[in-house]
Amino acid sequence: METGTTLLSRFIDFYINNNTSLCQKAPPIGSSDHCSIVLKSSSQHAKKYVSVNKRVINEQVKAGITGDLIKQSWDDLTNEPNPNKKVQIYQQTISNLLDKWCPVKTLRTPAEKAPITTPQITALRKAKSKLYAKGDKKNWKIVADRLKQEINTFQLRQSNNSINKTKTGSRQWWSGVNGVTGHGSKNSQAPSHVYIDDNWYDIDTFCTNLNTYYVEIGGDVEQTTPNIESDLFVPEKVQVWEVYQSLKQINTRKATHSCDHPSWISHNNAELLAEPICNIINSGLQTGIYPRMWKSAEIAPIPKINVPKTYKDFRPISLLYHLSNLI
Repeated sequence: METGTTLLSRFIDFYINNNTSLCQKAPPIGSSDHCSIVLKSSSQHAKKYVSVNKRVINEQVKAGITGDLIKQSWDDLTNEPNPNKKVQIYQQTISNLLDKWCPVKTLRTPAEKAPITTPQITALRKAKSKLYAKGDKKNWKIVADRLKQEINTFQLRQSNNSINKTKTGSRQWWSGVNGVTGHGSKNSQAPSHVYIDDNWYDIDTFCTNLNTYYVEIGGDVEQTTPNIESDLFVPEKVQVWEVYQSLKQINTRKATHSCDHPSWISHNNAELLAEPICNIINSGLQTGIYPRMWKSAEIAPIPKINVPKTYKDFRPISLLYHLSNLI
């Protein structure tokens, strides 16, 4: 038994192929005796593009960065006594190399959008293309109007479904998290509003309230600085080969802080970067100062339950600098 959609498609194809009155040839172009058909791209099928700022990484870029690291002098980092400034010098050096070999470029990529299609819309698009090719403007206009009506109905139905599913579970929250943190789909978008604590909040207010909640959790912890002059505190120096082994074990697929440089630089150039990183770690152990930049984290809120109702229902997943895990 055939469905109504299949019958509709077969009827349109039969009508076009067997009705000779519809098969009108387009006039020839110039003095040629051959019939020419010029097809224009339909706006319905035209791809929409978005601008994305990103770095283009290839083997040439990696080789160029490695070559510059071989010639790099770390004297200013070694002579600096403050661990925080050491980390700033290190990060700035790597950032300069990235800007030199692979600066941030604005690229146009196809926008990720849910396809507007149903079996009826597919059949009408096929009929519209055939009528356009045969030069039947009258029936092409009829099918085009019907297609436009079907697309509007489909978009309205999709809009109503998205409104009805506003209070969905983890999938929508994951989509929002990916949009805020910039992970997941390259063009993922965060929801404009979030329903939490029996109120609607725009995404910026929601993020601010969530950050405030996480800060208050750790605000009552008393922070103390160790007495580095005490005989009980004798830090053991880290060796360069230990740092080298740790750098080679870095998982370059893991997400890191958005301000962090790519972890593949540390992994691929471990033998060149082990010494300056080892100097930073030993300086922090001797002074009792943990680099402030390595302590900063980006929080990805993951729902603990299907439909979060309060801020307590989110589990904070911290995205750190990849070098902070070495200590």
